[in-house]
Amino acid sequence: MISIFKLDGKESKAIFALEFNETPYLFLYFNQEWVNETDPEVKALKEEYSKAMDLNDLKDLELGESIDFDDGVILCLSKFENPNSGVKDILYSYSELLLVDD
Repeated sequence: MISIFKLDGKESKAIFALEFNETPYLFLYFNQEWVNETDPEVKALKEEYSKAMDLNDLKDLELGESIDFDDGVILCLSKFENPNSGVKDILYSYSELLLVDD
C-alpha cells in the first residue's frame, strides 16, 4: 500500500509518500521530484518524525483524513491499497498532477 500525504506544520510544509511494508519507506517530494529515504536529508526527516509519531498510524488514514501532532497536521491526499503499478510509477504520475495544479 502507498499513501501520499501533506504535512502542514508550523515550521515545515511538505508532500511525502509512505510505502507500507514491514517498515514504512519514505519518499519526499522536493524540487519537483521524489527523493527516497536513502538520501541523508530524507532519512534524517524520517527519524525526526518517527520520534514524534508512529508512522504506521498514518496507514489507517483514509483520503481526506488527518492526524494532529506537535508541529501541525498531516493530511492524507491519496491512498493506493493494491496498486497495479510500481511505487515510482504511481509517485511520478501523482507529481504530474502536482505540476498541473501549480
